[in-house]
Amino acid sequence: DFKCNSQPEGAYTPITISNAAGTLEATFIRYGGTLTNLVFHRGSRAQGPVDVVLGWDSPKEYCTNPLHQYFGATIGRVANRISNGTFQLNGTIFKLPLNENGYDTLHGGWFGFDRQTFNVVHRTSSSVTFQHVS
Repeated sequence: DFKCNSQPEGAYTPITISNAAGTLEATFIRYGGTLTNLVFHRGSRAQGPVDVVLGWDSPKEYCTNPLHQYFGATIGRVANRISNGTFQLNGTIFKLPLNENGYDTLHGGWFGFDRQTFNVVHRTSSSVTFQHVS
């Protein structure tokens, strides 16, 4: 259970920043430190803005969608796979949960950074800084 209905207030609230020229807009949510949209405004010849990020239509789907594709999420503690969910460090063997089809640990496991709600520690019209202490 990823507790999608009991995340901290504002976990799914969009945070939008843009460049000074107004040609690029990025939207994030605190849940997973996730980039949900990256919109490029192509100028007067274009037929409108283009979102170049693959993702869900509703911010809450980043938690609730059963496919959980890691779209735009901050990945960690580990990016990629740990084969058989096992690694050795300083002579000690560690076993991790197998969250990818029962044979690998993918992107930090069941409750990686993609499943955490980040804090916003600084924000301007053109930048946002997220923080997560683990």
